Amino acid sequence: MIDPPPLGSVEKVLVRGVNWIGDTILTLPSIEALRNLLPKAQITLLARDPLHPLFRNTPWVDEIISCSGAGGIRRLEEEARLARRVRGAGYDMALIFPRSPRAVLTPWLAGVRCRVGYAANGRGILLTHSLKESRKLLQAHQADYYYRLVQFLGARGTRSLPRLYIGRDEEDWAESFYEAAGISGEHAIIAINPGSTYGPAKCWPVARYIQLARRLLSSSRNRLLLVGGSDNAHLINYMYLSLKRRVARAVGEDLMRLAALLKRCRLLITNDTGPMHLAAAVETPLLAIFGSTDPVTTSPLGPRSRLIRKHMDCSPCLKRRCPHDHRCMEAISVDEVEAAACEHVALSGRHAPRQ
Repeated sequence: MIDPPPLGSVEKVLVRGVNWIGDTILTLPSIEALRNLLPKAQITLLARDPLHPLFRNTPWVDEIISCSGAGGIRRLEEEARLARRVRGAGYDMALIFPRSPRAVLTPWLAGVRCRVGYAANGRGILLTHSLKESRKLLQAHQADYYYRLVQFLGARGTRSLPRLYIGRDEEDWAESFYEAAGISGEHAIIAINPGSTYGPAKCWPVARYIQLARRLLSSSRNRLLLVGGSDNAHLINYMYLSLKRRVARAVGEDLMRLAALLKRCRLLITNDTGPMHLAAAVETPLLAIFGSTDPVTTSPLGPRSRLIRKHMDCSPCLKRRCPHDHRCMEAISVDEVEAAACEHVALSGRHAPRQ
């Protein structure tokens, strides 16, 4: 077992962030713990541009440096540019959350004297303090996987839940959005996220989402909000045109604006994807439909989350596309999801419990 680096002289820390919305939210407890461990240090996050809004109002990060997912020659040029910037800033330590070899390149090229991360994918030689990935750790929840790195540095106690801080500007924007959509405080807002960036294997059939939406709209009090990223715009627009009434849509919005919209919702019904973790981090009740992915490692964190899943011999396959008949999702009926939704938050509808 290697010894952790001494923290007494650490004044500037570079944190290499992960690349997906949900994964980024699952690093928040670890970044919070790092701030508690080094309350006077400058903490800088290296992350992709679309993820920056998640840290807009956080008290744990002082600065953000942009990186991209560029490939080829542009990738080499970016690594050289980032290394020059990091070297000039004089960081004492780099904490590297991702497992990829590329994630450690910038701090290694920049000569950051203390580089902490997992010895994954043959990159241990580029780290000064590398932790081995045990089978138990790889099968743990991703939030615990990240938190283990900060525990190695000296963090004590139980990992917290992910938290997002919504600012006044986002709250005002959300209020204006709902007002323009004709949605008031008298309505029960139910958000639906029908897509997934990772691939269709994660997705409950859109036809069933539409059936479910029509049933939920049978109560005059309910309003629907369709959410998702720009890459799922076609799917959301298809649902929107199929439903036509009492439905709003928020596609490709700034992530903290989306979080502010979700915070006002009575419920989010979603596949395993980024907005699921956004909702959990602002304590919105949610119903998550899992198929190809593993809820042990990526389930939403918090007491207001509920899962629907049908275990199959082939699950979790972790594939982008199902090579068979998508049986893990086909086995989940509209009746089951509607009943679970109404039971979870006592929505108005035919399955709502009697008072």
